[in-house]
Amino acid sequence: MVLAQSVQLTHGKGAWMNGHRASRSHSLDHRASTLPRLGRTKMRSRRQVVGMSQVQVIPVSNEDIRELRIAPVRQFLQPYLDDPAKMSQLIKQQISFDIQFMMQEDDPREFCDVPEIRLWFLRLDAAFPWLPAMLELRSGTLALYSAMLVPHVMDRQGGLQFDDQALDLFLTYKSFICYQWLKENGVGRPSLRCKDMAVVLGRQMDNSLFETIEAADEADQKLLSEG
Repeated sequence: MVLAQSVQLTHGKGAWMNGHRASRSHSLDHRASTLPRLGRTKMRSRRQVVGMSQVQVIPVSNEDIRELRIAPVRQFLQPYLDDPAKMSQLIKQQISFDIQFMMQEDDPREFCDVPEIRLWFLRLDAAFPWLPAMLELRSGTLALYSAMLVPHVMDRQGGLQFDDQALDLFLTYKSFICYQWLKENGVGRPSLRCKDMAVVLGRQMDNSLFETIEAADEADQKLLSEG
């Protein structure tokens, strides 16, 4: 029997590790009971309230995933891309997904381990590489998104465990992209958003990376103006 499955990401506090790079002996989810976990329950409503923000939930159908269609996300984002003021507001509200995918009833895999779903997220990330900066953090949307792109194992006892080096590269790469994109969209102190993203995934980033980015940008502009 085939059932339509959906994903619900539960709210939880993390056991955060010091330093940008964590010890290889630790996993992101070594306190599994308090960290975001992936599961399948009934469909979520298209909008849910988290704290003081209204999270905008984008529905993604079984057909969208199997045919690699990211039109639902494009259609949702387009009005905001055309209006910087609206985009600034959307960044504050944040985005999540209502994933609907057909799977066998006895299929034990989590969504982040289904190749078709991971491929869809890879295409989504290629189209909108800055999207992690807009994702809901506290209920696990960013964790799900990251699991689609970063090597990991899903342990029934320990939960979601990322490969350490791959996670560090992913966070650094996304910090380069998201920091610049947030600045271009008028978000004050964009480094805070990037650091919040890292914390949700079990890392702590200091300001040195962003200071280096700013210094490099100034040096690049100087060289270009002199050329």
